[in-house]
Amino acid sequence: MYLVGSLTFKIANGSNNCIATDCFMDRLGQIIRSVYGGNLNVIEYLVEKNADINAKDKGGLIPLHVAAEYENLEAVKYFIEKGIDVNVKDGCGSTPLHMAALYGNLEIVEYLVVRGADINAEAKGIFYSGTSLHMAAKGGNLEVVEYLVKRGAYLSAEDKDGMTLLHVAAENGNLDIVKYFVNKGADINARNSIGNTPLYMAAFCGKLEVVEYLADKGANANIKNKAGNTPLHLAAIREKVNIAKVLLEHNADINAENDEGATVLHYAIIGKNLEVVKYIIEKGANVNAKDKDGKTPLHHAVLMGKVDIAMVLLKHNANVNARNNWGMKVLGYAADDHQELVELLLAHGASYDY
Repeated sequence: MYLVGSLTFKIANGSNNCIATDCFMDRLGQIIRSVYGGNLNVIEYLVEKNADINAKDKGGLIPLHVAAEYENLEAVKYFIEKGIDVNVKDGCGSTPLHMAALYGNLEIVEYLVVRGADINAEAKGIFYSGTSLHMAAKGGNLEVVEYLVKRGAYLSAEDKDGMTLLHVAAENGNLDIVKYFVNKGADINARNSIGNTPLYMAAFCGKLEVVEYLADKGANANIKNKAGNTPLHLAAIREKVNIAKVLLEHNADINAENDEGATVLHYAIIGKNLEVVKYIIEKGANVNAKDKDGKTPLHHAVLMGKVDIAMVLLKHNANVNARNNWGMKVLGYAADDHQELVELLLAHGASYDY
């Protein structure tokens, strides 16, 4: 509103050089702010005053990208009619179609595609990554997904991190799109570049309905990523007890170890969630499992100052005098600065020879 108001004032007062002298902001910024405000008249005025509609900001964005992102169809049409390349890319390779697909504006998506937008162009940014179909899967508009597929979008596309369309839909919790891709034959156990499956991504992001659906469809709950973590590790550390329950109902290994020897129970304790710890122990987690440093779950609970978790572990027969690989007992982690833990451990038979 500030831009529109200031320009209107200057035009009304006969100031024809305000664009050329950049009175309030650079010319690119003026056009972009007009796109934000949806004011086509101001955009047209700026162009009449020789504002460059192909000028790029520091990230390589031009006004057409912004118009697509902010769902300004009038501005999109205007820029295309002025000759802007429909496939213009920003610094990360994102096209206007990537942005329209992400924000789910089917009308703009259709307009761009009909005018030659490359449906399978690949972006390599952090937020915009993969094809326009990846963006639609992320944004959650099934109509846009279906339209892009109908127009030839590759269902086998992967982004720079090896993320399939199903990975992206799963991590964003878009269940209807997850179902669509599964019904189209997507590999339910596909791994990205670090070994994460769609089930792993859904568990990591706390998408319970997607976890339930993928697990029911036969997704393997015990596939490890390149760090050796399973979906259950992630559910534990991220305090998702409902997701942990679903995974265990689908045969997840409760004592699975990652590459550091950490079990699901170790991760639950690192996540500091008492409810998850209790549930995992009730389901049979080994309370005395050691990681590669020889630390038991009790070592970790004491190290993190979690009295409530330590009490649960001790109640379930955790070894109060377990030593790590350097010979340090559990009490050694508590002796310095946590009197309540010291008293708890001593009450359960901890000895001082650490």
